[in-house]
Amino acid sequence: MKKVGIISVAVLGCILLGVGLFLLSKPTSKEVTELVGNTLSVYYENGTTISLKNAQNVPLEEQTPYEFQITNFRSTPSMYNVSLKENLNITNKLEREELKITVVKNGEVVVDGAYLNSFGSNLEILSNCRMEANTMDSYQIYLYIDGRSETSIGKNYEAILQITKIDLTSEEASDQEPPIIELAGEQNIILFQNDEFVDPGIKQIIDNQDGNISADNVSIRYEYYDGTTHENVSHVDTSRIGFFYIYYTVKDKASNETQAIRVVTVQVPDSENPDSPQEPEGTFLPEVRYETLETGEVLVTITADEPLKDLVPWSKSQDGKTLSQVFSTNMRMTLIVFSETGHSAILTIEVTNVNKSDATEEEKDPVVTPPADEMSVTFTTKTSYNSVTITTQVRNEISGTNYQYQCGDGSWSTPSNQKEYTCQNLSQNTSYKVSVQAVKKDGTIISSPVATVKTIAIPLPTFQISSANVETTKELTITYPEIEGFTNYYKIDNGEEVEATATQTVTLTHNASITAIVRDNSNSQNQVNSTYVETKIDSAAPVISNTNITTSNIGETVATIRYQQASDDFTANLKYSICISTSSIDSSYCLQNPTTTKEGETTHTFTNLNPGTTYYVLVLVSDSFGRTSSYQMTSFTTSSAAAVWGEHFEISNKSDLVGINFSTWFDYMQNKSSGIYNITNILAGNGSFGNIGDFHYWGEPAKGYYKSTDKAVIREQMTELYNMGVDFIIIDNTNATLAWISSAGALDPNSVFYEAVYAPMKALLDTIVEMRQEGLPTPYVANWVNTNDDYVMLNVMHNLFTSATYDPSLGNEKYEDVWVYWDGKPFFLVTKDQGTPDRDITYRVMWGLQTSVANGEWSYLQKDNSKNKGTNWSGAVEQMSVSVAMQQNRMSNTGSATGRNHGITFYNQWQNAFATRPKIITLTWWNEWGAERLDPSTNVACGTYCFTDNYNQEYSRDIEPQKGGLGSTYYDWTTQYIRAYKNHQSVPRLVESGY
Repeated sequence: MKKVGIISVAVLGCILLGVGLFLLSKPTSKEVTELVGNTLSVYYENGTTISLKNAQNVPLEEQTPYEFQITNFRSTPSMYNVSLKENLNITNKLEREELKITVVKNGEVVVDGAYLNSFGSNLEILSNCRMEANTMDSYQIYLYIDGRSETSIGKNYEAILQITKIDLTSEEASDQEPPIIELAGEQNIILFQNDEFVDPGIKQIIDNQDGNISADNVSIRYEYYDGTTHENVSHVDTSRIGFFYIYYTVKDKASNETQAIRVVTVQVPDSENPDSPQEPEGTFLPEVRYETLETGEVLVTITADEPLKDLVPWSKSQDGKTLSQVFSTNMRMTLIVFSETGHSAILTIEVTNVNKSDATEEEKDPVVTPPADEMSVTFTTKTSYNSVTITTQVRNEISGTNYQYQCGDGSWSTPSNQKEYTCQNLSQNTSYKVSVQAVKKDGTIISSPVATVKTIAIPLPTFQISSANVETTKELTITYPEIEGFTNYYKIDNGEEVEATATQTVTLTHNASITAIVRDNSNSQNQVNSTYVETKIDSAAPVISNTNITTSNIGETVATIRYQQASDDFTANLKYSICISTSSIDSSYCLQNPTTTKEGETTHTFTNLNPGTTYYVLVLVSDSFGRTSSYQMTSFTTSSAAAVWGEHFEISNKSDLVGINFSTWFDYMQNKSSGIYNITNILAGNGSFGNIGDFHYWGEPAKGYYKSTDKAVIREQMTELYNMGVDFIIIDNTNATLAWISSAGALDPNSVFYEAVYAPMKALLDTIVEMRQEGLPTPYVANWVNTNDDYVMLNVMHNLFTSATYDPSLGNEKYEDVWVYWDGKPFFLVTKDQGTPDRDITYRVMWGLQTSVANGEWSYLQKDNSKNKGTNWSGAVEQMSVSVAMQQNRMSNTGSATGRNHGITFYNQWQNAFATRPKIITLTWWNEWGAERLDPSTNVACGTYCFTDNYNQEYSRDIEPQKGGLGSTYYDWTTQYIRAYKNHQSVPRLVESGY
């Protein structure tokens, strides 16, 4: 059953600026009471019609809202929805995307400036609102124009307010499964600025009871985030750089809700443009918890390690790190949480155990309306920052009746005949229970419903501190909230209070604590709000006890500098400005134009330097007040460039070589799987596992989920590996078998072999050739192939890439100088020794986790790499593996696997390598990133989820930089290990701080 009140808005010939709010007036004092289902009473305090009286830019708190109260007369809880029904017959009608709505319920904002077009075709503003027995909900609704629209002039809008009580059958009430929304197209869409955006929409909505639900029942809301702030918007506007979030919400017949999300990223073509919003570095993984309350509702809390931005209608804790909301119905929703520092996280909330039978009725409501001649009591409230004024409405009042009021501390006031009462000395921004009792002459008590109200929050004063003249004085500006009836004060340290203007400037000549105070004029002792700030006047620049800058690990394109940490009386994290140039450096120029800046760190590695070049380095250190000290300028000369083209890389007589295992399987891996799955995120509660047979990433690469045929990525990788000090990469094609080659041959573009082996190998080799022709150095390449059955795959790979002798039409002679050569022959690694191959190559056998090795056999993975070292055919040690982490059987079997352990595992492996110094070190791994999800029922050593080589951030072995998480930590460490190894220095201990 629905009962209505009218909301009307008109725009009379002018556009509203700023936030676009305008005044909603109270045209009458008409009081209207309607019954909904005989058990919910809706009281319209000021009549039903709201009209625009004066179009002007009025702050939201100064508008007169449309107000009403809903009372539950049942002895059990009730549930209801609030919606609007448009008047489609008016002329010059405003469109929904031009209008915004804000809803305040019991003093809390539950809808915050949302566009009307975000509430679906039925304009359901609030859904599944739960009321306890004999309680009251108070509402204020503000409807206003989006001030950016110039099309609103002369238009108007009218709608009818509808309150709908939710009654469900017993089957519907026990339905605890929300529907499932399947989006059409991509969930994450990337567009360039001013591209056209067409929403792919919804593919289907499926419910366990209702079957297919029409997409016409979906409400759509838009949110925009520019990297700092987020706002409700009416659509995706691709002229704005940033992120648009589209929320799709739908309910089934049992009022279970589901919300899905699509992310649209709008960027400029140049991804490095400073206008493109970027999230700060670091991990941001909020935790979601569920608690079932005595009422049967579910309390959901979101907790993070840093303060979170407001998220209407969620409540935020005092420290800002926790958001909470009580759900009265089952909900499956995806939402985005923002931190104050700019991080964001997409979270999935699932509430699926709420039984709504206690709050709904299968049969028609019982008639509980008081008889026409029976006395009844209700009330309205007005709140300030420290009081609540209660105005009683009485039906069929009996002479001699007194009234008493309950609020604040919960005690009842002394009975009197007054129908207005003010609860005083309350705390601001606090919720209170409020009710009224009518006491008749015979002592009979008639009780009103119980309402929850919230006092107003007075804003805190703010401070702005000038950085000028930090040695002698400090100028500070205090901005106070401008509120009638309040006076502002400030005091320095524990001195006397001084009355202040709305914008007060204070000049200090010493370190001090400044307190800003707001007082109520009606009670001068009543301190409403106060806040303080400590100011410091710095008298000295940072102190450097040793101004020398030392250099190390100088290569052709890289060099590392170190400098001693400075100290300061006031600033804990000093800022270091680092400058590098091929000529002498001026201090003032360096301070204004640093090559890089660091806080607290006392080391830096330069990359992409020119070989054989002399560089000058200067470091300046600054405190938070801008006072600066300088280190002594130093210089160094990079090594001369190595040969990059036109000669074989012959390793017969070389030592201290470093190779690294390298994967080229990402085109195949992504195409074979049903989606991108990130196990680290899944285990943190974000997303779910894919199917058996789907490949899963342990984390996201810093370069994104790239493909192996992406030559731009290959260029970046080859430069990184060369700068890291790697001599050659080992291409892992050990999964390739003859079955991957179709009947049309190895170059059939429709074959698995072409997608997984040939295409990525050709892209890699072509890129290396191109880079070398441009004079850019790269690592060399060795092939690692599957020979478990015979040498067929060895011969295929040799024919396609290594030798032009067998098939000159391939043109693979251009790769001749890419390969590693040993004894004048291309060097191959194989999985099994099948005797002397019929190709002119040098080879070794390589596998991992062996308990022993034969002559001519290497290992790429050993838990204790001081054992089972790789040997030549005579049995002499020539190779050792160094790995970041390793499994005993499966990486997902974390009880037996050896994780990264803060870098300690990697350090131990390098320590053994430094002690042995073999001819070749094989690093495991550069970029494996993924593992196939195996069936636990048909594979051994599996738990619930079964993955062999990689699992999550801890139980994985890649060195390539990660997006977030580990970042470039292992890349940086490996660079330092290799430099020290090749320079025959002692092994550095590179682990996380504190370990």
